[in-house]
Amino acid sequence: MHIAAIAQPAVQRLELELAAAANPLEAAGEIIQGLPGSAQRAATGIANIPAGLLALAQAITSGTEAQVTAIVNNFISAPLWIADPTLIASNAALPKSIGQGGNLLTGATNNLVASLRNLVLYQTTAVDNSAGATRHQKNHRHH
Repeated sequence: MHIAAIAQPAVQRLELELAAAANPLEAAGEIIQGLPGSAQRAATGIANIPAGLLALAQAITSGTEAQVTAIVNNFISAPLWIADPTLIASNAALPKSIGQGGNLLTGATNNLVASLRNLVLYQTTAVDNSAGATRHQKNHRHH
């Protein structure tokens, strides 16, 4: 079966939901309201990089493995932390199959925004966090 035939019912459902949406400009405005929160988090994260690197160096030289892992995990999780305000606003504003799936932070996966956040972005940080901790553990044993 051709991919277009599989996707067509979902596309038709989405078109109906978009047509029934109350006000596309209002939805766009809600999404835009999430952008300053993400921008503020990005600026805060960038400003904290030097302090984070210093803390990481101290943890590597005289800290515990748990301290190093926690700092590395914060660096790895930062992109998702930055994106969350915009993702949450998008989830609230978009039609049902794209958004409006409840609280994104609880692991919902019942729409496109929730799936993007929780199955792709969150899972990627979880895998990277695990890999970062494993790399540190291996390197720490050799010193």
